[in-house]
Formats: sequence, structure tokens, C-alpha cells
Amino acid sequence: MNTVCLFIILLGSVSTIENQSGPVFQRAIYVFSVVEAAALGTVIGEVKATDRDSSLNGRIRYSLLDNGSGLFSVDSRTGLIITKAVLDYETQVSVTLTVKASDGGTGNTSESTAKVFINILDINDEGPIFSQANYTFAVQENLPIGSIIGLVKATDRDSGTNGMLRYAILNSGPSHLFSVDSITGQITSIAALDREVQDSVTLTVSAADLGPVSRSASAVVNINIVDVNDNAPIFSAANYMFVLSDRAPIGTRIGQVFATDFDMGANGMITYSLKDDGASLQFAIDDHTGQITVVSALTSRDVNFTVCATDNGLPAFSSDAQVLVQISADIVVG
Repeated sequence: MNTVCLFIILLGSVSTIENQSGPVFQRAIYVFSVVEAAALGTVIGEVKATDRDSSLNGRIRYSLLDNGSGLFSVDSRTGLIITKAVLDYETQVSVTLTVKASDGGTGNTSESTAKVFINILDINDEGPIFSQANYTFAVQENLPIGSIIGLVKATDRDSGTNGMLRYAILNSGPSHLFSVDSITGQITSIAALDREVQDSVTLTVSAADLGPVSRSASAVVNINIVDVNDNAPIFSAANYMFVLSDRAPIGTRIGQVFATDFDMGANGMITYSLKDDGASLQFAIDDHTGQITVVSALTSRDVNFTVCATDNGLPAFSSDAQVLVQISADIVVG
């Protein structure tokens, strides 16, 4: 017996699954923050999109439409935003990214985008910097208490309290003469100055920020106290006495008076003179040295006169001393 097998093959039409839906981000805008000290590879946030399609049509890949300023990248599978460079708040405080989500559909790939705003947060990684390492000011010694001497200035590139500065004088010795405003850096006199006691003061001024771990810097401030004519000449003696022969010839040096002045420069330069007209007929005084000499024939009487020492300040100060010249016939002129 012969057996016949009949095979029936049913041919049906094969349909292609269409990519009917595109990716949709959960949010149109994402906002993240990251501190500027974040290590490379730090995850700062995640973007998320969904696609209602199945299989490859619903498989999403993420990418950046820009280069993220070279600072950030996005994981193509997870949507994680990751740091890929060192961040510096003082250089750039924020970054805006455009993230694209694309599905895996063939022939008619769908995509959508979302904006990502990233705020870079400041940390106290900058220290104060003074505009000068050394400051020099000059002030007259008769300046009233409370007068402004000068200003020191420092800056800090950090923001907020990290960049807020407070000034102080570090060396306590000269601080009884001057103070510094903690906020403005303005230096003010707080006591009477006297160049004859102290002609200069050196301060060390610090600027410290208000960060949680404070950073600081310092600068040297030199204050020169300028002389004013506040001292009168002082004679070495209130009274001078010289003895002279009544036969002393004209030109004889009978003695010298001497005065000092604590001021400096012209304020301390002294000029000598005779105040009594009668004495000037017989004696003269060298205006620079105070040397007294005979300029005319002497009488047998003792002579009293006043010498004056005047400084060259403006206004000038002066003082007097008394001179007695005893005329004696017993002294032999050699």
C-alpha cells in the first residue's frame, strides 16, 4: 500500500512593529547644584525620559547637544549627569546643558530634549589678597585724635561670607596709637602723636574672610610721623657768666652760649641774636655758633644782656638766656 502525505503550508502576512511613540522627559527643565570642589566623576543628578513603545523602539539613549562646557557628561543609558573636569566657581558660576533622549527605532527614530541648569556652589577656596604688600602713610604729629591716616584694601574672589573680610591689627605694640576699621580697612589715629617720642610706626594688618575655615592674609603698614614746630629752643643754662679783661682787644672771644631744639629740619635749626641794644655796641654773637666776641672798646663796668635762640620753623619759637660779662682790670691779656 502506498501512503500519501499531504502538507498544507499556511502563508500569512508578516507585519512590522511601528515606532509609534517618542521619548518624553519627566520634566522639561532640571535644576541641580554641585560644589566647586566636587571630584571628577561625581554624579550631580539624573534626567529621565520614558517611551511607550516596546523593544528597540522604546529603548532610550541620552546625549548632550552641546559639550557641557567641557565640565559635564551624561551617561547614555542611565541619564546620570556626571562631572568630568575640575569646577571653579570663580571662573563659572553656572552651566546650562541641553540633553537629548533618542529611542532605538529603525528608520524613524524619535527624540526629545530637556534643559539642565547646574549651579556651581562656592566653597572657601580663595584667600584674601591685599592690593599692596606694603603701605606707607605720612601724618603730622599734631594731627587731631580720630583723624584718618589711610586705607588698606584686600579682596577675596569667593562669594557670600567666604568673600566677606574683616581687618585687624596683629601687632599689639603700636596699636595704642592707631586702629583699623574692621569692615572698611580705614586706619585712624586714636592717641596724640609726638615725633620727638616716636618718629615712625610699623603695623601688621590682617584681612580674614568669614568662611567656616577662615583664610587670611597680612600687609605691612609704615606710618611716618612728620615733624611740626612744636618745640622751642632750650639753652644749656639759664644764666651764663664770663670774665673779661678791660684791656681785651676787639675780636676777643669771651665765651659761647648753646641751645638745642628737639624738632628736626628747619624746625630744629637755631639762630642766635642779642636782644639788648646797649650790649650790641660792645659785643656781637655769631648767629650760627653762639660765640660772643668783643666789637668795641670796653668800659670798666660789668655788662648784662640777653641772648635769644630762635628756630627756623613757621611759626618760629624762641627762648632767652641771661649773660653777665664781668670786666676786670686784674686780668692780664697775654
